[in-house]
Amino acid sequence: MPQASKRMLIAGNWKMHGRLESARALAEDIAAAIRENEALRAVDWLICPPFVHLPVVAAALQRSADASSDINALAWSARQNDKTTVGRQHAKDIPLYLGAQNLAAQSDGAWTGEVSGPMLLDCGCAAVILGHSERRQHFYETDAMIATKLCLAIASGLVVLLCVGESEQARHEGRTEAVIAKQLEVLTELPPGQREAAFQPVIAYEPLWAIGSGRSANPEDAQKVHASIRKQMLDAGFAAAHLRILYGGSVKPENAAALFAMPDIDGALVGGAALEAKQFLAIGEAAIRRIIAPVPEERKSWPG
Repeated sequence: MPQASKRMLIAGNWKMHGRLESARALAEDIAAAIRENEALRAVDWLICPPFVHLPVVAAALQRSADASSDINALAWSARQNDKTTVGRQHAKDIPLYLGAQNLAAQSDGAWTGEVSGPMLLDCGCAAVILGHSERRQHFYETDAMIATKLCLAIASGLVVLLCVGESEQARHEGRTEAVIAKQLEVLTELPPGQREAAFQPVIAYEPLWAIGSGRSANPEDAQKVHASIRKQMLDAGFAAAHLRILYGGSVKPENAAALFAMPDIDGALVGGAALEAKQFLAIGEAAIRRIIAPVPEERKSWPG
């Protein structure tokens, strides 16, 4: 993706929902809509099904693209970096990519039930979600474990979608910025060599108190957090003005437009609404309206 023209990203986290046929049908419906509607190709799309459905969803996307190997990490890499890679770019390709919801903290070996980065690449994945609040809360993933996974994802060539966010208690205590700064250290403290090897990461702000609750942050409050994240990443030496920062707290078609009107919200990490093609696509349509009617200059926050 040329950094001068940052594209919005709509990512769908399917979590542990659906069966094989419903996953196939959902992927086909999303791909068909994006292929048939040129306007929907103005944003990037990412869908993250459960591990066991990755091959079937990848096959559905490949059939839709009429190509055998276009929807993969190399295709994403070419779009991210705007340069030729060994990945083939098909003339009929659409900006719809496949991602995973998690990654093992080991590269290979006797780790029963785990899935490595290279295995995700084999399934056609372009990206992986790391640090999701449900992984932190229910599976006790620490920042140290997430940092290990992040380095393995980078080594595998996967784009990292890092989730950060505060609890309701931290929010009430005014510790949102401090909590997120600590979580961002897995990126900001990367050694120079690994930082240079990394693709531009994607960050998703997901307030823990909003996940799965139907509650969403006030757009202005979400904007303040997004602007703070961007500044922290800039201070750490990242090209933060062009970094994509998504909002991920109960995004629905009804609140997407108000969220996307904020200058530092570059898309969404969608949960429940990603399980229905119509709702998921409607969120993307709200992002397209932001592109058509960009944020006025007087509302643009630092760094612009």
